[in-house]
Amino acid sequence: MKVSLFDKSLRDSFLVKVSLLSAVLGLYSIFGNIPANLKNTAGISFIILLILIYIFLWLRANYLSNIYN
Repeated sequence: MKVSLFDKSLRDSFLVKVSLLSAVLGLYSIFGNIPANLKNTAGISFIILLILIYIFLWLRANYLSNIYN
């Protein structure tokens, strides 16, 4: 693989996406209502989503033919 799993630019890209996603979900959790019986499921789903986003970004970075894609 060309890009390591803990590459700085990959982390920076991931953190931008996580901050946007966290802001949206944070606003929803403030103004919306997540039922108590679904809070654990929602938390685990969020963690899995973050892991999948990171893996997607990492794989995409490794398959780029140049940095302008």
